[in-house]
Amino acid sequence: MEIRKSLVGRVFCDIRFAAVIFFLLALCTLLGSFFPQENLVGRKFLLEKFGTTKYYFFEAVGLTDIFNSWWYLFLVLLLYLSLISVSFGVVFPRAKKAFNRYRFLSFKNFYKLKNSTQNQSKKNFLYQVWEKETEKENLSDLKESLEKKSYQVELSPDKFSLVAQKNQIFRLAAAITHVGILIILLAAFLNLLFGFSGLILGSPGDLFGFQTSEKSFYKPVSIFHSQFWLGKVPQINLKIIDTKQKLNEAKTPEQWTTQLGFQTRKEVSRTSFKSNSFDTKALIYVNKPFRFIGVDFYQAAWQEYFEFKFNKKLFKIKAESSSSDQETKTGKLKINEDFQLFFFRAGSSQKVNLIVLENLSKKQEYRNFLFNTGEEKQINNLMKIKYLGLKKETGLQIKYRPFDWLIYLGMLFLISGVLSSLIRTKLIWVVFNQKEKKIESLILN
Repeated sequence: MEIRKSLVGRVFCDIRFAAVIFFLLALCTLLGSFFPQENLVGRKFLLEKFGTTKYYFFEAVGLTDIFNSWWYLFLVLLLYLSLISVSFGVVFPRAKKAFNRYRFLSFKNFYKLKNSTQNQSKKNFLYQVWEKETEKENLSDLKESLEKKSYQVELSPDKFSLVAQKNQIFRLAAAITHVGILIILLAAFLNLLFGFSGLILGSPGDLFGFQTSEKSFYKPVSIFHSQFWLGKVPQINLKIIDTKQKLNEAKTPEQWTTQLGFQTRKEVSRTSFKSNSFDTKALIYVNKPFRFIGVDFYQAAWQEYFEFKFNKKLFKIKAESSSSDQETKTGKLKINEDFQLFFFRAGSSQKVNLIVLENLSKKQEYRNFLFNTGEEKQINNLMKIKYLGLKKETGLQIKYRPFDWLIYLGMLFLISGVLSSLIRTKLIWVVFNQKEKKIESLILN
């Protein structure tokens, strides 16, 4: 109770303060659900959507990675401090009542309690009072009867008063629930400090490394973590061996799969990695991730794209499928206001048609070119295009959450506390009225 004596303690123990923090966290979480997050869609998507200036502004204020931003972590910390204050200032001290052994009451004190509870019973039905004409010796019989019903009973030496209690241990329900909530929040906070998320966008044959240098032949994995991160990126190298899209009977996408090869050695030659010399292989698909040395890999996205070089600069255009024919692919790239490229591949053909639209702002002109994979053609005096083929790209989400086991422990406490709160505690006081020769009882549920 000492916590509530200070001004800071009173603020953090106030339910209104906790409600405000909950509301702000809910708003931030909702914002993170609607605003595209870089660890889910990648930096390239955000740059294309918002432009360079807006992207760097959103990145500076933490909108591109809300759940790892300093202000989101600050709100989580305030909520955790509020729950700690309430738990140690209010809930845990009251939990001591679960171990209290109530003493029997004198005749005078019994009637004081009876009158007070009868007045309160007008507002609720937690209290019951009954009277019965009997002999004093029946208190001993009552004691035996209550003990058979698992009550803890104490009878006064003069046998004029009796107290019985049952299920008192379940008064710990609120404390157990709070312990569960604190453990879950602690696990979430530790995961933010030591865990990370990541994103891989690659095609079959691509090599990726979690720890890369400027001279490395691996592509770097995009890693995202909080600004106060204390963790360490593991030494993992991986190769995308193959990726496929499965169609259902209606010829619409049903499932995406990706086969991965993993290595954990720091120095791996390009030759050994390309020759499929892996420590572990895994096939992942939607809703079936794979865990490798504590890091989870999820199948998150899949697409096909036309790859080509335009004046020696590499471009990728997303290939859209026809609703009636998944094999037919189309793609479009706008170079400027007067120049556009359209790609079209019919069925399973290895050749692709390139339609070049020019002078769009004046009189529209178009020319048609037929490309084989790897073929290069001169479009005009200033433009040269080399078609590299229709490629597949898989999107993998990465998560490392080393303290998730604490969340399961917290859930165990939380569920136990909630279930315990459903069991009533019972307390019975009984006295023998010597004048009227009757037993009077007060039952509190």
